[in-house]
Amino acid sequence: MASDIRDRLEAAISGSYTLEREIPGGGMSQVFLATENSLNRRVVVKVLPVEMSGAVNVDRFRREVQLAAQLQHAHIVPLLSAGDADGLLYYTMPFVEGETLRQRIVRTGEMPVAETVGIMRDILKALAYAHKRGIVHRDIKPENILLTEHDALVADFGVAKALEASAADGSASGMTSAGVTLGTPAYMAPEQAAADPHVDHRADLYAVGVIAYEMLAGSHPFAGRSVQALLAAHATESVEPIVRRRPSVPPALALIVMQLLEKKPGDRPQSADETLRLLESAVTPSGSLAFRADAKTPTRERPATTQSTLSRVNVLVAIALVALVAILYGRRQLGWQSASRSAPVAREQTIAVLPFANIGNDSAAEYFSDGVTEELISSLARLESLRVSSRTSSFALKGKNLGAQEIGAKLGVGNVLEGSVQRSGNQLRVTARLVSASDGYQVWSQSYNREVKDVFAVQDDIARAIAGALRVKLGGGSDSLPSRRPTNNLAAYELYLKGRFALSQRTREGLAEATRLFEEATARDSMFAVAHAALADAYLLGPLYGGIPPARAWPRVKATGAKALKLDSTLAEAHTALAYGKMLFDWDWKGAETGFRRAIAENPSYATAHHWYADFLAGQGRFDESLQEMRLAQQLDPLSQIIGSETSWVLYLQHRPDEAIAEANRTLALSKTFSQVYLIIGLSYLLKRDYTAAITAMQKGLDYDESFPFARAAMIYAHAVAGNREKALTLVDEMKARAAREYVPPFALAVSYAGLGDNTTAFAMLNKAIDEKDVLMPENITDPMLDRLRTDPRYETILRRMRIEDPR
Repeated sequence: MASDIRDRLEAAISGSYTLEREIPGGGMSQVFLATENSLNRRVVVKVLPVEMSGAVNVDRFRREVQLAAQLQHAHIVPLLSAGDADGLLYYTMPFVEGETLRQRIVRTGEMPVAETVGIMRDILKALAYAHKRGIVHRDIKPENILLTEHDALVADFGVAKALEASAADGSASGMTSAGVTLGTPAYMAPEQAAADPHVDHRADLYAVGVIAYEMLAGSHPFAGRSVQALLAAHATESVEPIVRRRPSVPPALALIVMQLLEKKPGDRPQSADETLRLLESAVTPSGSLAFRADAKTPTRERPATTQSTLSRVNVLVAIALVALVAILYGRRQLGWQSASRSAPVAREQTIAVLPFANIGNDSAAEYFSDGVTEELISSLARLESLRVSSRTSSFALKGKNLGAQEIGAKLGVGNVLEGSVQRSGNQLRVTARLVSASDGYQVWSQSYNREVKDVFAVQDDIARAIAGALRVKLGGGSDSLPSRRPTNNLAAYELYLKGRFALSQRTREGLAEATRLFEEATARDSMFAVAHAALADAYLLGPLYGGIPPARAWPRVKATGAKALKLDSTLAEAHTALAYGKMLFDWDWKGAETGFRRAIAENPSYATAHHWYADFLAGQGRFDESLQEMRLAQQLDPLSQIIGSETSWVLYLQHRPDEAIAEANRTLALSKTFSQVYLIIGLSYLLKRDYTAAITAMQKGLDYDESFPFARAAMIYAHAVAGNREKALTLVDEMKARAAREYVPPFALAVSYAGLGDNTTAFAMLNKAIDEKDVLMPENITDPMLDRLRTDPRYETILRRMRIEDPR
């Protein structure tokens, strides 16, 4: 797409301009450094969003830019020209060496008071000049402030006015119908966020207040909020006084900043000139930027009654309109970008997709919004060079209302994609917003109004847009995203989405419902590959959550997994399910490893593939490789409790108990009730011979969930080696009685007898486990609790029967 825009632009303007290179960091826009041939001067050519061409009268836009170009001021980067190049709307401005204020804040954080005041002065001078000529900027933000060696210059002056004046229908609705609005949510005044039609120059003054606050505090007053929460905060939430964030800010300056941030326009300074006077009254008589020690708090007379564009009623209306503004906010922002902007770092090539909100009163439609989220995760995972946080971690944050920066810290990603889905009959509205986790600012936004049958195209459109915003390669290194419409049968697709929703519950009832829904989906469309893969997952989880005997589950997994791969050989989920089944049920070690490697090659972002491959490697005694794969899974799915606990389990297998305990405690921070992590802590204390701590930890895990046979076996082993033989024997009798009522894996009894020193019975149980293809054997044959059996010659027989070399 980027090369297409350049080619079209270059062909259309080659007689007037010579393009040199694209300036990085333009977000979804395309910004080029060029030479204007007639004057041999360097200029910036900025190509506006493609969808604007249908919403803007090009001739009117060109005329409006010519009017705006009459703004000639020392602190304004002037517009030079505008045009239409093969359907691409563009405008030009002089190229100025320097860095943006955004880059300055990111680089240094809090800025000196004197420098802050100097930049405020320059911005206010530019605003005063433009406002007197009837031009309101409407998009004042650090990205539009260019810092040269001695001055601050404001860019993009007049662009918002030109776009609004040239809307195809003669109103701002021409912009919003294209999914584009004017302004940036982080710097929108409350009346602007509420789409008040009477927004005036005082909205620019509010933005100056936000920028000043950010320069002094080093961060935005409402940093880390989602778009909706950010706009709501502007409309209703009091800003924390700047002196609390930075006590050294002079009181006179602090008051000016807070006055600029008043919610009602009538309570702010009424002009840029007035704000300049307030600023000047607080500096020394010589004009230096150091605030006078004796300066009184600047005051200004206010009219007895102030007319505000936000009455009490309008504030409530503003809250209701916040979500609408978030939807309409454009996928590309109107911000000049400096040529010196740094190249993206690796963290910027990572993303988490949060569960899309289900808009409306129909809670039964929750499956559809969750399904859209899952499909977006799958689509983005196909983008080369982009690491996508897994479903488990993303859905763990559902309903948490966390800001992008906090989410980025939790998931280790540089970007967050959030949005909403609204469905009404056959009509579908999807909104999506890409937010930078480093600063909480929006990178891209778009809304889509389609029919439900077009949901697949919407998902691919979003994936393409994210690829452009992050400048990542598209799947397969090509210039286009391969089509991945899973089915043409919408009814089958809805059954599939409902099944994914039910499967995510990880309950016996949810599993049964998911199995039924997937079976019906594949019956409606036998060519629906991803539904067959999902059905294989449901069958695979049957023995764990549904009480399904392994002997009955495995043939179903094989059949559905093979069907999925016959339809689509690239499905990582199907390769993973089959590989795990070959490991657990067939003990086909070579086939399992080949399957895991193929799954990872098809989708390196699929955390489960790395996780289960790590389990396989641990069972083969390849602990270093296992830990490496588990760490990769953990990076992809940092909030997964099972991956976190099994990372500590691999450390335990390596006889690294202190590291295992430390890792397990980090997992406990995610949930205090996850039983398996207590088991790993207990096993690690066994290695340290701290039997009291081991038994205490294991008992706590059993209190939360006593159904896992291996955990009960470990408790028996712990009591036995601690000298509590009678207690151990009592627990063995309970396990044997349980085996008479339900299936108990023989491997669990083998561990129990190993702890009691009854090697003969332990080996008998291991041989029985081999006969029954006990699913506990492949992963746990390397467990240290079996160390006392390894010197017995019978142990070699066990390994030969399992067709593996001594993994220890």
